[in-house]
Amino acid sequence: MASLERSDLSVHIAAQAVEGTVNATPAFKIIRGTSGIVQSTPTYVTSNEIVTDGQAAQQVQDRRESTLTREFDVTKETISLFNEVIHGTQSDNSSVASTAVAATVTGFTVPTATATKLSVGDWFGMSGFADSSLNIRYKLASKTSTTLTTTEAPATTESAGASVVLTSLKASSDQTKTLRTIQNRITDLSKTGNVNFETYLDCFASVGSLTVDKSGIVTGSMEFKIPTPLAGTAAIAGQTDLAKDDSPVVSAVNNIGAFYENGINSKCNIQTMSIEFNNNYEGDGGAAGCIDEKFGRGAITVSGSITARTVKANSSIWRDKNRNGTVQALAIEFKWGDEWAIMEVTNALISNHEFTDGDIVVANSMEYSASGADETGKTFQIFSSF
Repeated sequence: MASLERSDLSVHIAAQAVEGTVNATPAFKIIRGTSGIVQSTPTYVTSNEIVTDGQAAQQVQDRRESTLTREFDVTKETISLFNEVIHGTQSDNSSVASTAVAATVTGFTVPTATATKLSVGDWFGMSGFADSSLNIRYKLASKTSTTLTTTEAPATTESAGASVVLTSLKASSDQTKTLRTIQNRITDLSKTGNVNFETYLDCFASVGSLTVDKSGIVTGSMEFKIPTPLAGTAAIAGQTDLAKDDSPVVSAVNNIGAFYENGINSKCNIQTMSIEFNNNYEGDGGAAGCIDEKFGRGAITVSGSITARTVKANSSIWRDKNRNGTVQALAIEFKWGDEWAIMEVTNALISNHEFTDGDIVVANSMEYSASGADETGKTFQIFSSF
């Protein structure tokens, strides 16, 4: 008799337009991951009834709790799902190819329509310049109707003439959750089609985290709130499957473009960074006669850790940021060939610092937390080319 294997367990996600209602023809997509499916089990309490026959008291069902924590190796799919964690709606502020874009000593000159789409604090990618060193990502420090001044100046200047494309898809921390229908699929030869389908409505992302170490695979996890399980183990009538995301798993060496401080490349001074975004949802415990639960959102928290090199020329810089309450933007750039994404904590406060002793080399070991929005009005931003 064959045993169930990890490959027999999968989690799938579909869009949901209306609370409490499955879409008419839901299209599911597998959530890539290393572990974690929806766990939905009843809990029991022991009856207080006085037992006279010397046996154990009756076990009475208390409630049914459903949770999903999906652990994963980071891919392009992670970026898309993280937009939901931060309750952001992606907007496309990209511009069509133009031969009127030039690189200057402080940034770029662009058509008015291009500058209008962008806001101070936005990240954008350039492509199409003859000098390939210009075809990277930049953060907007200021602008006029036809000029973009960037936090880090372009490597060279180039006159207008090349067909240049500016790309910037943006999502920022906000308040509206994205509703999802989530489905466990478990191989079960006793079921129709040999699959046990467990479907849950009104799901939404609540916590997301990831860790970039000095080497190895970039990993993370995501927690979804699972309010409403559906009865039955059959597939939903009319459901279909979308193609699985096939983007490469992120390697710390090959797929991390840079760490940034206030929009400026740290040039490998920052060595590692982790992020946790938590919406701090609290459930109401459900209601008598019901198996669903409603959730209220608390104040968000954004926190993580950083390791940075300690350079003799300025060995106290990170310690002083901690002592002085300095806030700054911290960002991670991910890249897949010509495609890219940037996650940024806009106002990070170094909440703890210590010099970590190695056998020879001393590093800065730190924790940070978001201290509120900066000029963007947001605590967390995600920009990408997709």
